[in-house]
Amino acid sequence: MACSTLGILEIVSVLVRKRNDGRLSRELFEQAMVEFKAEVIEHEEFLAASVNDELLLSALVLISRHNINATDAAILRSVLNLQQALQSSDSELMLWSSDKRLVRAAQTEGILVFNPEEETIAHLHQLLGISKER
Repeated sequence: MACSTLGILEIVSVLVRKRNDGRLSRELFEQAMVEFKAEVIEHEEFLAASVNDELLLSALVLISRHNINATDAAILRSVLNLQQALQSSDSELMLWSSDKRLVRAAQTEGILVFNPEEETIAHLHQLLGISKER
């Protein structure tokens, strides 16, 4: 699994926003942060892809092409770079996002997308080729 460092910040900001508007209790927020830190930030098999000036400048074209904001363009550029790097391996790429514009842009670019706020676990299993017997 991989995520841009910018995506990590986005995830934390969503959790904070949900805590602040009451959709997450303080306890649930703290639990989510502990689990996110263990499963993503500190997990040895999780890749955090750096965001640098070269990546940001190469994302400029994506802003006008897809009518997305700068953060989404940087995330999409990271995804496209990772997809290109994975072409020579047996690995497949799937973007998880609940951002409608980013989802649309990624799909337009040929990226497989899963939206955890709108799609079911059954659909995720279908996308991953996981049978119900597991």
